[in-house]
Amino acid sequence: MDFFGVATIPGWLLTILLFFMTMCLYSLYCQTFFWRFGIPGPRPTLFLGNFMHYIKKGVLKADIEMVEKHGKFFGQYFGNMSSLMVSDVDIIKQICIKDFSKFPNRLAEGDNNDPYLKDAVSIARDEHWKFLRSSISPTFSSGKMRQMMPLLQKCVNDMVEKMKKDTENGEIVDVCKYCGSFSMDVIASTAFGMDVDAQNDPDNAFIKNAKKAFSSGFKNPMVLLIIFFPFTRRLLPYLKLSTMSKDMAIFFNSAVNTVIEERRSEKTKRQDLLGLMLNAHTEKENSEDNIELSSTTLKDFKKRPLTNHEILANSLIFFLAGYETTANVLSFVLYCLALYPDYADKVRHEVADNIGKEKPTYDNVSKLQYLDMFICEVLRLYGSAARFNRITEEDIEIGGYKIPKGTDIQFPVGAIHRDPELWPEPEVFDPERFTSENKEKRHPYAWLPFGVGPRNCVGMRLALTELKMAAVTIVQNFTVGRCDETEVPITFHKGGFIKAQNAYRPYRDDRCPTKAAIPYKRLAQLTVYLLHKSINVIQITGRHVCYVQLQFKLPSEKEDEEESKTMLPMQKEHAQV
Repeated sequence: MDFFGVATIPGWLLTILLFFMTMCLYSLYCQTFFWRFGIPGPRPTLFLGNFMHYIKKGVLKADIEMVEKHGKFFGQYFGNMSSLMVSDVDIIKQICIKDFSKFPNRLAEGDNNDPYLKDAVSIARDEHWKFLRSSISPTFSSGKMRQMMPLLQKCVNDMVEKMKKDTENGEIVDVCKYCGSFSMDVIASTAFGMDVDAQNDPDNAFIKNAKKAFSSGFKNPMVLLIIFFPFTRRLLPYLKLSTMSKDMAIFFNSAVNTVIEERRSEKTKRQDLLGLMLNAHTEKENSEDNIELSSTTLKDFKKRPLTNHEILANSLIFFLAGYETTANVLSFVLYCLALYPDYADKVRHEVADNIGKEKPTYDNVSKLQYLDMFICEVLRLYGSAARFNRITEEDIEIGGYKIPKGTDIQFPVGAIHRDPELWPEPEVFDPERFTSENKEKRHPYAWLPFGVGPRNCVGMRLALTELKMAAVTIVQNFTVGRCDETEVPITFHKGGFIKAQNAYRPYRDDRCPTKAAIPYKRLAQLTVYLLHKSINVIQITGRHVCYVQLQFKLPSEKEDEEESKTMLPMQKEHAQV
């Protein structure tokens, strides 16, 4: 093509230049969104926005730095996707509680079109979400949770038995793999109605396909396409594309449909999430499974049961939301038990005093107040979800700024949980922050690991029960201490979930009937007792703390009574564990 009679430009090159200019204009338009409304924020890079800052720093660290630099209300860009970042807890209360009717959804209209997940409770919109939430919420009631206890107890016992087997000779082991297998067993059992035995059969087809869901991240081309070209999300159903791989979706679809047909044909009743969803609205026949989801009122939805696709979508979302998150937090619970022996002793004594050697149940773990405080503090620092979000459903004024309909509002939970105005010395691990007195002094929305408001995490009760039952059983059987390979401070993974970059390996051993992890300050007092009894000492030196393990012979009842008279008060306390 002749260009002003001066130069000839090939048509293909002109096409490329026009395409590049169009993309530049599109990116400029997207990345001036907050500027047009006078909302402050970091300057974006063309095409990338603030994406590279998050890639380099990771979501958690980047959010903390952004809040420190730009305040608690600013706009930022993930590629060409704009997000309003809000960490002001009063504004969070306004959005998620007071004005919830104006922010009821997590995705804008037309964006919840993923063919496999559009019917999931966390993605559905408006009346469809209300229908799904009202149908699924009863499965997490205290009564239904008690019915699921045998499933959880089996998964916990399998994990502990595997730990015992692997530490027969005092080996140092990586807790991450046990926590991951435990979480996999729980989610497969409760959400999919399957017994996969992840502890002993890591090559199970279900496990392999399940792990693929978390292996791609930003490598997923569909995720990158949506980040840089947000409008493409609405094209997914027409192109028959999904952020989930087709092979994995087909596998789970086949697996769940097989279980559903078995349950219905054999009238099998199993107290798990899948069974409880199948039993929802049993007064209606499933012949309405092909009903069009164009109903606009909750009354219309309630005329039918959950469809097969809704059951599949919610089984998938329970897995995606519950597998890696629970595994990560449980790993951090063990990490904190290893790093903070004084707090770990309090947890151990509470378990010994209230449960003893009994099996943990929904009721008895619910009474462990200090364990609850300990886990709440772990969730504050290491809760898996770095953010949650809402979408504006109408033009509205927030924080003195006019926010248009369809704006994505993100709440950086990790930054909120490390806000020194809400949490004095935020990097210090201190379960005492969650005493009744301290909670009353603090803003009620300063702690948000499960979100807040009507669209908070529907599986929160199950997740907390999993964590408590696993922690209690481990404390009953092991003493957890740190070793040379325990990373302090922890290096976080740079993805969207808060998890460790490198595996941490707290030490444990169950060979001895009595054992205790003792820090330096108690060594002097113990020396007299150790010399008197001539007990073998195994020393494991960590970076900052030295642990000793006490090995006792099994005494007779008479010897035990006589020996208890000679014990120091502090040693009696540990011998009861």
